[in-house]
Amino acid sequence: MSQRAARTRNANTMTEAEYWGKVRSALRKAFAYWKPAQAVLKQAECGTRVNPKTGRHKKVYLCISCLKTGFREEMHIDHIDPCGSLRSADDVAPFLERLTCEDSSNYQLLHKTCHQEKTNQGRK
Repeated sequence: MSQRAARTRNANTMTEAEYWGKVRSALRKAFAYWKPAQAVLKQAECGTRVNPKTGRHKKVYLCISCLKTGFREEMHIDHIDPCGSLRSADDVAPFLERLTCEDSSNYQLLHKTCHQEKTNQGRK
């Protein structure tokens, strides 16, 4: 029989992993429009293409990994040096330092699938 993780947060309704996952998600959302990261997005713009859903021209961006283009919703701004884990209060400061890096050369634009492949490779 497998043991369940103790629910110690939020009036004993969340595990530690759920809690820190929520904190990580909130921090990522709060810094989604970080200027150095957005500069990478601007640099990756490579024209427009007709969006088949709307029939309108829309900006397209170049994925640095596969060198194919895609609409913004198909792309992720990736931290070249991963932000790392967030499992305790001791992890917050280093996580924030990497999340809010001031040097735009530490970011790259990738398709969602290319980003997932890179993430999976890093976890191995």
